[in-house]
Amino acid sequence: MPVAKYLIAKGFDVKGSTRSPERLTNLQENDVQPFLVDLAKSDFGLASFFDSDILIINIPFKGVSEYSALIEIIKNKKITHVIFISSTSVYTNKTGVITEADLGYLKPCALLEIENLLTSNENFRTTIIRFGGLIGYSRNPALFFKNNRSVKSPESTVNMIHRDDCVNIIELIIKNKVWGEIYNCCADTHPTKREFYSYVATMSGLPVPVFSNYNDFSNKEISNKKVKKDLNYHFVYPNLLNLKYLEKN
Repeated sequence: MPVAKYLIAKGFDVKGSTRSPERLTNLQENDVQPFLVDLAKSDFGLASFFDSDILIINIPFKGVSEYSALIEIIKNKKITHVIFISSTSVYTNKTGVITEADLGYLKPCALLEIENLLTSNENFRTTIIRFGGLIGYSRNPALFFKNNRSVKSPESTVNMIHRDDCVNIIELIIKNKVWGEIYNCCADTHPTKREFYSYVATMSGLPVPVFSNYNDFSNKEISNKKVKKDLNYHFVYPNLLNLKYLEKN
């Protein structure tokens, strides 16, 4: 919804999909053309939702066979460009800096398989965005560990990105017509879990979470240099230890 609102404000006509009929009204109230689309159902491709120029896929569903069927639908529609929201979880827990060129650190998983299905299709051009952990607004990291659930491996580093930066990057890719690329997108800084979760809890006026004594020292740092260079992008929240505001519930 934040992406939809932002693009509408920029003058785009935006369609939005949901699997829940009760959410259709919410889409419509925000000037988003509402559609019921469910990749898990065989008739999902019948929706005129797919009569669009650009398709942004940002859903948690990871069914590879369903994505294969989706690609067949896209091929027969007017869609020429796709943005697929992926995750930095496609990388193994290498210690050190990881860039988009570090193919040896990709791990076999459904998400990576879906990426490859999309990028290998020549009927449309796909840009992959691998976001780090999402924070901002209702995604307050201080609330990730409730009921005394401990933070494992507190000395390992985090790879996070604020929602405002996510939205800005998506819009810039569309605006600048940057297709056929893969971008890792995280904030500049990579504090340890202990540093980060202590900070967000303190700034939110919430209890500091419990930290486990176990550490695997997974110091994976996802580099954002390519997205900054290609899009001339300056992060709104480059420093994870200098956030302005997080909701407390």
